[in-house]
Amino acid sequence: MARVVQHARPKSGGSRVPNVRSPVRTIKRTQEVDEAIKPGALLKTLLEDPVRFVSSQREELRAGMSLEAARAANYEVVNDTTPEKTRTRESYVSEDVPPADDEETAGASSTQPLYAPRLSARFPRTQMRAAGLYNRGNTCYLNSVMQALLHTPPLATALLTQNLSTLLGRYGVPHNAKQAAKAANSFNVMAALKDFFERAWQGGSATPSQFINNLRKFAKPLRPGRQEDAHEYLRLLLEALQQASTCFPLEKLRPNDPLLTTTLVQDIFGGRLRSRVSCHSCRYNSDTFDPIMDLSLDVRKGINSIKQALDAFTAPESLSGTEKYKCDSCKKRVDATKRFSIDAAPMALTVHLKRFGIFGNKINRPVSYSERLHLGKYMSERTKGFGADDATLSTAGAAQQYRLYAVVHHFGSGPNVGHYVASVRAPDGQWLRMDDSYVTRLPKCPLDDPSAYVLFYLREPVALDVATASLAPLEKRKPASPEKRKRPKEHAPLPLDDDALGEPLERGEYESLVKTRRAAKTSDSSDEASVNHELPALSHTDTEPRPLKPRELKKRKKRRLAQERDGASHHMPRS
Repeated sequence: MARVVQHARPKSGGSRVPNVRSPVRTIKRTQEVDEAIKPGALLKTLLEDPVRFVSSQREELRAGMSLEAARAANYEVVNDTTPEKTRTRESYVSEDVPPADDEETAGASSTQPLYAPRLSARFPRTQMRAAGLYNRGNTCYLNSVMQALLHTPPLATALLTQNLSTLLGRYGVPHNAKQAAKAANSFNVMAALKDFFERAWQGGSATPSQFINNLRKFAKPLRPGRQEDAHEYLRLLLEALQQASTCFPLEKLRPNDPLLTTTLVQDIFGGRLRSRVSCHSCRYNSDTFDPIMDLSLDVRKGINSIKQALDAFTAPESLSGTEKYKCDSCKKRVDATKRFSIDAAPMALTVHLKRFGIFGNKINRPVSYSERLHLGKYMSERTKGFGADDATLSTAGAAQQYRLYAVVHHFGSGPNVGHYVASVRAPDGQWLRMDDSYVTRLPKCPLDDPSAYVLFYLREPVALDVATASLAPLEKRKPASPEKRKRPKEHAPLPLDDDALGEPLERGEYESLVKTRRAAKTSDSSDEASVNHELPALSHTDTEPRPLKPRELKKRKKRRLAQERDGASHHMPRS
């Protein structure tokens, strides 16, 4: 133990003690320095990396271990060698997340789409071949849906060519340590789907093990090991992908915020329905818009084709009697008409046929469907001929043409029994039957199959000149040629009864009418030749009266001669 010597203070007025450093103060400073530099390894670690976490192979965890996560959490990076002025947008967690001190950039990024890259309607390579999927016990419903998604060209191209941060968008990646911890303890559907696509497109056979093991985390109504409905699994999976892209918003979002429609899954599968109620009294239209991920069509009541189902879906419904509509303009209950229409068509249209009843029975009747589907007559009037992206005229057409690329089949008597398989169109155009791990070739597209349950259509691009020509308004059409504009209009023929002839004509008017007939194309007719023989000398006039038919001319001549005879008899003197 160090010896402590207490020095007495000099008395007032006495001699001054020399300036000697206090041993107590020296020992105290030495202890503080020792405590500060005692963990030398920790000091060295801090100089190498500003933040150190346990290493992980999951991309969503690695996103929270970088310099970007430290900056987003407002931590000071002590050894950052990047100059502040040369730091770019790529140094942040998301491409579209601006620096906190740049208000103008923040305002501009809030209007940018969550998924920025342009979607492609083609696969990255035409020689690709997807793998069969092993059945892990009543997972055929899951395998068939995953095969349909694997062969969706825009989804496959995005998952195979983009990184996870770009797929999730700026609202799907963590921005601070708390969000990074939440992401570490949750199942990221987008990351699992990207990993599954990369393994499945390598060939051979694969297993969607992550989705089977974590089924209750993103699809709570479904049970592992039990046969489930393929359409319900597809709907829950797409909702989970949408949630993964919007789970870490930078600001509070409204449920109907337009920014939520710019995610990857919404750009591919998202559409919009319009429900219009038209008042019969004041003609006021009340519109309601609902987002959709698929189109469920009723195939009961004698419907035998997709076109009939679409006609029934968009048919007007009368609201009268006890179901009268309260008009917002009239402020009273009135008779009205309600009609559904497709206001924004998705890039990939999913058509669900309602084959299962509420009591578990199934409609096994064949429903006719074609390889190409046109939605032009089912679109709303305001956006007729346009899809979800009205600004892209290359995908706009007057008929909204779609082509079939996948079909999910169900064989059985009910939704919880039977077997699911998928028919898909490969990147090279060959149709394949995906029956779990068994893959067989099909000679052609499976049309009008009575087992078809979910149909997947992809929108085909339409040429710009064809789209704009078909959408041109009436007033902008090509004007008529000068010859057609100068051509005189043909008048309707007069009635042939004598009562409709009117007053008798004078000699000059009659001669003018006969002259007009001589100049006509039918001047060589026998009736007109006889009239010209009776009147050889005719005067030329500049005016061209209305042309008459030969039969009408003869009737007028007979009437005139009869009137002349009557007049002559009236002027004869009485005896």
